[in-house]
Formats: sequence, structure tokens, C-alpha cells
Amino acid sequence: RNPRVGNLAWRYLAFTNAAPGSPLHYLTRLGVNAIEFLPLHEFDNGSSLDCAAHYSWGYMTALFFAPESSFSTGPAARRQVYELKAMIDTLHRHGLAVIVDVVYNHTSNNDNYLGAIDAEYYFTGRNDSRCGNTFHAARPMARRLIIDSLQHLVRDYHVDGFRFDMAHLIDATGLLTPANMRAVQAVKPTRGALIWIAENWSRQRSELKGRGVAQWND
Repeated sequence: RNPRVGNLAWRYLAFTNAAPGSPLHYLTRLGVNAIEFLPLHEFDNGSSLDCAAHYSWGYMTALFFAPESSFSTGPAARRQVYELKAMIDTLHRHGLAVIVDVVYNHTSNNDNYLGAIDAEYYFTGRNDSRCGNTFHAARPMARRLIIDSLQHLVRDYHVDGFRFDMAHLIDATGLLTPANMRAVQAVKPTRGALIWIAENWSRQRSELKGRGVAQWND
């Protein structure tokens, strides 16, 4: 607990503390070498910071290029950028790779900026995820938006891997091509190959076989 910023238990800075008794200390003692976070992109949580009240757990993505501000100690001061970087750098120093759950198959309904720009282009008009809309990931500029977002997380935040939420809804076979995967790997400033995980509920899971993409579902 830091008297200047209050309880850090659910903020980025919680994982910059490696003192005995801290979560990071516990994980390193277990021998863990990778940690996967639920979505860290800016998401719709209304005017409240109480995730339990909204129960989206970050799965109502609002912005593909911004870290969630409520996990920082000063959203208005834009500390989320520095503090997310500090968290990932600390985890790396302790030998942990960082995997991030990314949600590109739909967006928030309340903060739907892509819908305001061009809903007919960026959305299919369906509700396949049952979250309100389906992102039209097969469209060229929509796919580029996803790749640019992945490169941003790798290049600027040093993320080591991704778990794609409901990958079958983002045209995973068209997105996770060898060329696209190489393009994201190419901007990685840290050591090691990127980790690719697809949550694939499709019956055609064999389509990603041999690409270096792990797959799982419920």
C-alpha cells in the first residue's frame, strides 16, 4: 500500500512490487515464467471503476490503442501509459513473459468510436458474440487496424504474446497468416518469439494447424 496513491491491488503498479508477500514475489517463487492478463485495452466500464458492477472484465473494448485508464493511479494525468510499461518491464526483469488477452471481435456499444466513423464498414451488422456487434475483421482496413494495434503493443509496450478472444469471429485464418505474424514479430524489441493463442470455437480448427498458433476453447 502506497499512501500517496492508495490501494494498488488492482492497478498496473501492483506488479512493480517484488517485496516478500507481493503477488510478483509469490509467482517467481512458484517458478512461473509467463503471465496472461485479461484485456488491458481501454474498455467501457461506465462512470464507475467497480468492475464487479459492470462485469465486463475488460471484454467491452472501446479503444484498440489505449491502455485501460482505470488500472492506473491517475487516469486524467494519462499515467496508464507509463505505468503499464513499468509493469511489463518489471515482469520481464523477473523472468516472466507477458501475454495479453485482446478483444477485436466486437467493441463496446457505449463507446463505439468506429461505429461513429463508419459503422457499415467496420461492422457486419450481426451480433455473433452476443455482445452487441461483430467487428468486420475481414475488411482490409479493419484487418490493418488489428495488425497496427498488435504491433503497437509489441513495439511500444513490449508485450510477448496474445490470446485472441473468439478468434473465429475475426477471420483468424486470414489474420494470423505467416506474413502478418512475421510483420508483428519484426517490431519486437525484446528477445523471444511471440506467443499466439486463439480461442477458437469454430469447427474448422484445423485451418490454423501448422502456423505456430495454439488453440483452446471451453
